[in-house]
Amino acid sequence: MREERVRMLSEGVVAGLIGYLTVALVFAGANLIEGRSMFYTAALLGANLFYGIQDPAQVTISAQYVFAYNGAHLMVFLGFGLVSAWLASLAERAPQ
Repeated sequence: MREERVRMLSEGVVAGLIGYLTVALVFAGANLIEGRSMFYTAALLGANLFYGIQDPAQVTISAQYVFAYNGAHLMVFLGFGLVSAWLASLAERAPQ
């Protein structure tokens, strides 16, 4: 039973990291194509979500905005990955 949990957790973390990196790379690529800093979208979303800045013109690309958004983004994707791995393990145990 313990090996199943370790496997499920590792699969969930890997799935969450893959999802996180995919979205981060898409945002970075879209920003670079538009001629902006690759951290623009993360800074914009972090400033809006955690600091209440409503006007995009007021946003400066700073580490606190980028890290705030990326931390939340990573936690959400890790949660999705873990829940998905748990559901997959349930389906494997009872494939009805």
